[in-house]
Amino acid sequence: QKPAPLFPRGPMSQADKLTNTGPNISVGDYLVSSNVPGHAELQLATPDFRTRGTVAQVSQDIVWAPGETSRQVACRYLLG
Repeated sequence: QKPAPLFPRGPMSQADKLTNTGPNISVGDYLVSSNVPGHAELQLATPDFRTRGTVAQVSQDIVWAPGETSRQVACRYLLG
């Protein structure tokens, strides 16, 4: 059986692994694919609107703890 895609198509609420790229994250921030396999990361280049590479939108605030590298977060996947 094939594994499920990292970012399924269609708007839905899910939990996904997010990698820490530095800044804390607020509800509504956008996510893009990460270099870390199986993870997404904060969209830094254009944080206020969707771009071609946007895959999801965060549904909870994230304040990274010192040394924390990733976390399971609630997000809403966006149409491709």
